Amino acid sequence: MSKQEEIKQALAAATPGPWKVYRSKLGKHEETLIGTEYDHPQLKAPDSIVGHAFGVGVEYTYIREADADLIAKAPEYIAYLLEENEKRLLEAQDWEDEYHAMKRRYEELDRSALEKHELLMDTTAKFQAVSKELEEYGTLIEQQGKEMIRLQQLANKQGKDLEESRKQSAGVRRAMQDVLYYLQRDSYIPAQDILEQYLAFGQEGEGNQ
Repeated sequence: MSKQEEIKQALAAATPGPWKVYRSKLGKHEETLIGTEYDHPQLKAPDSIVGHAFGVGVEYTYIREADADLIAKAPEYIAYLLEENEKRLLEAQDWEDEYHAMKRRYEELDRSALEKHELLMDTTAKFQAVSKELEEYGTLIEQQGKEMIRLQQLANKQGKDLEESRKQSAGVRRAMQDVLYYLQRDSYIPAQDILEQYLAFGQEGEGNQ
């Protein structure tokens, strides 16, 4: 049986408390007795725990056995309970220290999480700004690409126009050479006919050389 169970049984067997110490005069002497703080329903007075009893030619101190056992064991029980209480206090102190350590750790983690959250928000803002810039660059590149295509088409058209002008110039030059050729040989061919022929068929005129 554990010490706690022993104390419980001793308390259960003893007169119910609370108890108190009171003094009573017997002749010239004063007695120190123990009784209940409450009155006995029949005696209309405190129930005696350690009392003075009288018999026929006999005078003695009265105490119930269970109460005597509890009184005798009281120092041991009190010492045990104080020791147990001290252990519980130490355990409670350990738990309190552990609690404060965990609280400090939580606060550190909370601060770290807050800092990381702020860093994440800042990084997100920078990422969004860079994404916007990239989007603007993409739009600009797309516009430049379209402009390059337009310029390329214009250059192709101008190249075709230049080629056509070159052909016409070549035709005119060839016609002039032919006119000069026939004039040198006193051959009569209208110059206008030769020019019109080469202007209309620049390629053919160049091939007739």
